[in-house]
Amino acid sequence: MQPSAVSIILLEIVSWVSAVKAGPDQESIEPLWVSVDNFNDKNLLQSVSDWLLDEASLTDRLINFYKEVFSVKPLSQSWTLPLESEIALLENSGNDKALIRKVILCLDKRPVVFARSIIPKIAIEGPLSHLQNLGDNSLGATLFDTPGIFRSSFEVALISGNNPYLPQEFFQTNPVWGRRSCFSISSNKIIVSEIFLNTFEPWTLNTIK
Repeated sequence: MQPSAVSIILLEIVSWVSAVKAGPDQESIEPLWVSVDNFNDKNLLQSVSDWLLDEASLTDRLINFYKEVFSVKPLSQSWTLPLESEIALLENSGNDKALIRKVILCLDKRPVVFARSIIPKIAIEGPLSHLQNLGDNSLGATLFDTPGIFRSSFEVALISGNNPYLPQEFFQTNPVWGRRSCFSISSNKIIVSEIFLNTFEPWTLNTIK
């Protein structure tokens, strides 16, 4: 997918603003996340929004609709201070570290989606304690199988392919679309963000049912 000219201009402005705002302690330059309720890009292809804005499990959809082997490749998992916007979403005081998990979703070992999850300590106490030992299992699939879980509406962003929000080994040639949402159970929140890499092009493939 080639982003529209309007989106490219917006991307350049957002990247500049983000770079100015990012402090020296920030893990990366944050994308400018926009609530889907306020998102109005008429140039976004329907075939793309069909995936970007799909509220169902991305893992389940990839498994059910692709004729390729789905797998999760863990990249890192550590107790780290979330980014500013993540702290705001979690309604965190800003002083608490969270379990930050980064993985790559693959099709036939080909990276297609980068996923970043923010799991506060309180969220993995009790019945959700297994979330800290997921290994190569999908967090999204696990959350969707959890009774009483609620998913918030999406925030979306268009970021440059070399934005340090992405691990350097997955820098892209073209800008990439991303989305994030909160999964809530009781008063506990978990943030899941998913960045669709340039290799994720289901709208151009005939292997999708």
